[in-house]
Amino acid sequence: MQRMRAGFGVGSMIVICANWAIHDGTFGGRAAIDAGPWLQAVHRAAHRAGFGRDGRYRPVDVIDIVFAGDTFDWLTSAVWTRESRPWHAGSAVAHDRARVRRVSVTRARTLLAGLARWVRRGLPVPRADRIGRPRIEDRIRVPVRVAFLSGDRDAALDELATEAARFGCSIGSAWGDEIIEVRHGDEWDPLCVRPSPAARARERCPTLRESIAVDLVARFGGDLLESGHDRGFVGRLVFAIGAVEPILIPAVLARVMNGHVATGASGRPAPVDHWRRAVDAWHDVAGRNPPSHGLACCPLDALAATLGAVQSPLAGAPHDAPSGLGDLLSGWSAGRSRRVAGGGPPRRVVVLGHAAAIEVGSGRERIDAVMGLGPPALGRSPGAVATDGTADGALAARSVTGRLEPTGRYSWEPLWAECAPVRTPLQGPGRDGWFVDAA
Repeated sequence: MQRMRAGFGVGSMIVICANWAIHDGTFGGRAAIDAGPWLQAVHRAAHRAGFGRDGRYRPVDVIDIVFAGDTFDWLTSAVWTRESRPWHAGSAVAHDRARVRRVSVTRARTLLAGLARWVRRGLPVPRADRIGRPRIEDRIRVPVRVAFLSGDRDAALDELATEAARFGCSIGSAWGDEIIEVRHGDEWDPLCVRPSPAARARERCPTLRESIAVDLVARFGGDLLESGHDRGFVGRLVFAIGAVEPILIPAVLARVMNGHVATGASGRPAPVDHWRRAVDAWHDVAGRNPPSHGLACCPLDALAATLGAVQSPLAGAPHDAPSGLGDLLSGWSAGRSRRVAGGGPPRRVVVLGHAAAIEVGSGRERIDAVMGLGPPALGRSPGAVATDGTADGALAARSVTGRLEPTGRYSWEPLWAECAPVRTPLQGPGRDGWFVDAA
């Protein structure tokens, strides 16, 4: 996959989002996602970006829109509840993969059509008058460039590169220049480590995160559908637990089930029974065909015990994962933070679509800010995890816009008003930057 150079200059605007997780609809959902509000928010942001710190208006010169991975979710599908798996080889599996991709892309048609229209025609914004005020009645069209980065749930995105090029969009693995780098960041996730550098080989063992998404979460959803549970409830449940770290799943599962009972739906213990059976089946499959990971020791037994901690819809789940498992994963987080900070050329801003939070390790790296656009991470209270469904772009609310100021620094703001950034000073001597969490 190619690395795309940004060419991001003073007066330009950038929009970065991640984790739309647009699926194939086999677990429910509309025929097409509603991308209208997001597109409108980008349009409004383009107007705001024209105003400088001096209050004068000058239209932006160009707008870059970067999707930082997992735009599509090609793992959480009922297609994979049968014999085939996305990491298998063979013509039948290739047909299934193509179908999942095709349907999910079709469901994204409002988003893709809006982006393609902007790429072809530009985005209309007011022209500036001589004293720096917007002329609402007189509009110009600002060029728009769109880039899609691959993630762990849409790792085969490069197979759509030719089709994307027809609409003026580019596909790659990283996007940036000397002062900014955007990537999904799953290569530093221990649950996404592939068995060898031949990462795209079809006949391979799954990563641990793929194994959980397909052999546990998707299987659980398929069992619920087969047992006659409401499709809407199944979809909310599957995508809520599929969007958080595995050790947070029991807490999220319990809260979704509690809400199901509270609303008077058929919140009987049966779904929890299905979940326990799904965990046992996953543990058996993973034991016979171990998934790849980058952890210091095998986490399967501890993870299975944690995942099966939900006893009933009303009993809830432990608020904290077992310390041994949490320490194992958190220990890797510190290591991968140092790799991000020192593993490449100096960067003023690093944006990761996969991680929710990341610390800058010690060293001489020149980093002003790190932004994490991913779902809630380890160490956060499970109460911070939304349980009202996270599929089809809900996580894309974690979108940020930036403009490069004449000072050479970025000014950032959340695309949505309700996504107020939480800023914490970076630790270490000589750093005046900020960690920005846009979640």
